[in-house]
Amino acid sequence: MIRLQRAEEKDRELLFNVNQKYLYEMTNFYDDPMDEKGNYHYGHFEEYFTDPKRKAYFICNDDTLVGFAMLCPYSNIGQNPDYIMAEFTIFPSFRRNHFALRAAKQILEQHPGKWEIKYNEKNGAARKLWTSVTASYRPDVHRMNEHETVLTFRTPDADGPGSVILETERLFLRKMNMEDFDALYAVLGDPNIMQHYPYSFDEKRVREWIKRNMNRYRKDGFGLWAVCLKETGEMIGDCGLTLQDIEGGGCCRKSDTTFGATANGKGMQRKPPRLSETGRFGIQTIRRCIHTASIRMQHPSARRRQSACILKKSIPMRQTGSRMSR
Repeated sequence: MIRLQRAEEKDRELLFNVNQKYLYEMTNFYDDPMDEKGNYHYGHFEEYFTDPKRKAYFICNDDTLVGFAMLCPYSNIGQNPDYIMAEFTIFPSFRRNHFALRAAKQILEQHPGKWEIKYNEKNGAARKLWTSVTASYRPDVHRMNEHETVLTFRTPDADGPGSVILETERLFLRKMNMEDFDALYAVLGDPNIMQHYPYSFDEKRVREWIKRNMNRYRKDGFGLWAVCLKETGEMIGDCGLTLQDIEGGGCCRKSDTTFGATANGKGMQRKPPRLSETGRFGIQTIRRCIHTASIRMQHPSARRRQSACILKKSIPMRQTGSRMSR
């Protein structure tokens, strides 16, 4: 398992030694000379033990040291980032194991805020790594010079409004929070959208809905997620899994999807149920999952057929019964 270990004062010699090996490797892309002792000059090394804004991490696979990373907040292009990836490497003998990808993602996730990452265009491995790792953050690309490129972007807090759970070509899922009240109220408070739900939603019930799912994230590790358009970031509904008591006793996971008018006629309703069942949210085993389609008796059977059609095209399910809500 890849983990990060903060470099402390006692690790000064080790960090210096591995950084020297890294600087030697970087001479493939930069013309940095050695000093009279055979070392490569690194002007800010001591500051990683005196400047609280600088951080150095050893990258370990279990208990084996496989690389290191050095972070600081000092911009290469005159901006005001929270973090810069000053140095990052996985040692040559440990490459081709996806350690770099996993370590880089872990660093970004653990340090939310504004980022800068610079790479040399001649370093094909670095270019491939950083364009892949930062793709979901939609970075701005700055060309410093003929050979150097800087990516700027923002990483969200793990519990913040922008934390991406999963994404498709047009949509992404994230945790909902109280900042989503207006968007969610526009969906749940719409009588046409919620005409088959057992009751209507006022402002209080929408806020309780959000609080309930925030509690589910903490307690169960999953819940209903905000569904957002990639193009605009607009929240258009929610979908996900919730734990529900069922008739006859016991508990099972229930799949839910609710979309606003923005999604009508665009085939988006088929995607979230399928994504919710993938097991990519820390849910290793699902023994039973249910999805309910609330249909009022006075509405034509076409409503029931439409709901069933969406379900069958999204995930394989069979009807096992019916229940009337009063």
